[in-house]
Amino acid sequence: GRALVAYPIGWFMGKVGRRLGISFGFSLSVAGTLLCAYALLAGSFALFCLGALINGFGRGAGEQARYAAADIVPPDREARAIGTIVFAATIGAILGPLLLAPSISAAETRGMVPLSGPYLITAALCFVAVVVIFVFLRPEPMRTVRLEHEGVAVAPGRPMRTVFADPTVKLAV
Repeated sequence: GRALVAYPIGWFMGKVGRRLGISFGFSLSVAGTLLCAYALLAGSFALFCLGALINGFGRGAGEQARYAAADIVPPDREARAIGTIVFAATIGAILGPLLLAPSISAAETRGMVPLSGPYLITAALCFVAVVVIFVFLRPEPMRTVRLEHEGVAVAPGRPMRTVFADPTVKLAV
């Protein structure tokens, strides 16, 4: 799923922006992991594979966050921004498995298939990511880059509405 979505999600983000694209990707992960959990409950391997594919689509879109980080910092800090995102993902990869046992126990105490617990906790965490990215990823990284390419100085952290209030700024979004 991650490989199949690379080009389409890049095109999609070029049209709607990184904030909506990454949010959409994590929404796909929510749907995919919920489908995996349901497939485990229903005993359907085919549904489980479909859920894993959809989750892979979401993961591929989520990996675009490193480019969004590079878009919103000055050029001399792009490598550091990308490194920070990769480092955060590494921390998640190390700490994530610590949730395995508690999520299995939580599923068992609720009478569910034990291995559905990790998928449900993943869905919950991806939902939190959707909300955080959709609400807090401001200004839109793609707009920042496009404005800078047009020669408009955009300081990181400066609200985009003050830039868009300038009638001399032309932006093709």
